[in-house]
Amino acid sequence: MTNQKVGDRMESVRHERFGRSDNRWSGYQLPFLKAYNRFALAAGVTEKAALRSGQIDYTTLSDLVDLQDLLSTNPELIIQVQPANSTYPPYPWVLNLRDSLFQDIRVRRALSMAINRREMIETLAGGLGAGMHAISWTWLGRSDPFTPEELGPWQQYNPSQAKQFLTEAGYPNGFDMEYMVSGTPTNQDITVQQYLEQVGVRVSFNQVESTVLTASRTNLTFKHAIIGTPSTGYDPVKVAREWFLPDSLKNWGGVNDPVMTELINKATFTLDPDEQNRLLSQIHARDLDQCYRLERYTRIIPFVAQPWLRNVASAVQGQFDAYGNHQVSVAWIDDKAPVERAGRLKA
Repeated sequence: MTNQKVGDRMESVRHERFGRSDNRWSGYQLPFLKAYNRFALAAGVTEKAALRSGQIDYTTLSDLVDLQDLLSTNPELIIQVQPANSTYPPYPWVLNLRDSLFQDIRVRRALSMAINRREMIETLAGGLGAGMHAISWTWLGRSDPFTPEELGPWQQYNPSQAKQFLTEAGYPNGFDMEYMVSGTPTNQDITVQQYLEQVGVRVSFNQVESTVLTASRTNLTFKHAIIGTPSTGYDPVKVAREWFLPDSLKNWGGVNDPVMTELINKATFTLDPDEQNRLLSQIHARDLDQCYRLERYTRIIPFVAQPWLRNVASAVQGQFDAYGNHQVSVAWIDDKAPVERAGRLKA
């Protein structure tokens, strides 16, 4: 089996006696993968040509136009449109709440309302985007992610209200703001810079080496804002404790909100799952209301697979090769694949 991801070539071979059965094919041994190969392909046309011709078994896309183009020639492809965990990239701008500038909630809300998230999703992600927030939608009783329009008033694009908030906070002409980033700013960063400039907030990028950025974030020495990081694991209480408790080493921005702290501690120690769910919803609402970070959107990722690629189980969040390729261990290929890769059910 092969895919298009850029990286070193690798091959992992299963033990000869490795086997797994599935009740959907009772009495048969599924043809799980003998080897999993990764190699580099140029993006764009080359990648799509390889998928169309059956040279690769799957790929992931970042644009709706590319997806529609592939389906126009290969309608038999299997599509899984998968919203990522809402804490994953593009990462938020972490605001330095130790600075008096961002201690005024009107300033934080103004920055948030200056951003047109829907426009960013349409222009930068080909329409494949959802709302960004700390507590992922899967823990909030949702079967689908939140759209930006569902995330409350402070995540709605409203530059006139943003300017009014800045005036009320004492910044009628805006202010200068520094954003620390490693390497070249992304398209998302530049777009946010342009939106903020329209309400008078003049952002300059402080481009530093990754080691300097990590040290500045860890030691809390960045000036105004810095690129955030994900929080590993899918436990929502863990994420909340790491990002919002005052004594957390991952609370880069310096959130110190007694209301939030009380909610998190209650959610941590309750033994009632229903109460924990209610508290998570309150934590989510408090986060959106306080605008601790400057959040944009999270990507929705289309996973495109050949019809012969089968999978016994899929990740709740993430596509087939989700963050470590763990689903490879439960994938198999049937006899519709090209002869050199085709598998056979064994009775």
